[in-house]
Amino acid sequence: MIVSVRLFATLREFAGSGELEIEVAEGATVRDAIEEIGRSPGMRDPIEKLKVVMAVNREYADMDVVLREGDELALIPPVSGGATAARPEPETGFLSSARPGRLICEARVVHKGGSVVLTEATLIAADGTAVVRATGSALVPIKQLERDA
Repeated sequence: MIVSVRLFATLREFAGSGELEIEVAEGATVRDAIEEIGRSPGMRDPIEKLKVVMAVNREYADMDVVLREGDELALIPPVSGGATAARPEPETGFLSSARPGRLICEARVVHKGGSVVLTEATLIAADGTAVVRATGSALVPIKQLERDA
């Protein structure tokens, strides 16, 4: 059966894409799917070394959740959060050096589902060159997401 996989931050960079489709056997679990992703070129080490939060169809899941045809499995980098506010643990990629002058920051919510928020911010030089890009994910209490929606 086919399962869609969404990869974020470091995993996305290693895979060269934020989305994959993998084939797993009927009755496969999240653990089985992660093992299958680890067989992809360049993914073994990151899959084995990074701790991730997993979500199936935008709901948190553990390794033993059984997947169904067409499910979406998201692998989200580690996060930290507080009781009332979320603080992302960002991942930063430096793209070019900044020159003196005006810098602009563009930020956006990349994905919001369940109680996970994924963000991206880009610092842009006056000439339009992206200087740095940071992505982060945060666990936000469900009640806070509903209040802020």
